[in-house]
Amino acid sequence: MPSFDSLFNAFVTILVTIDPPGLAPLFLAVTRGMNREERN
Repeated sequence: MPSFDSLFNAFVTILVTIDPPGLAPLFLAVTRGMNREERN
């Protein structure tokens, strides 16, 4: 059975593929603690 992290990553990837501009706030919230190098 896949872990929660795997499912979450797959779900976020699908959402970002479908609607990139609308999900920019979600991306920023998920990557809040990361620096610029880690986000890219």
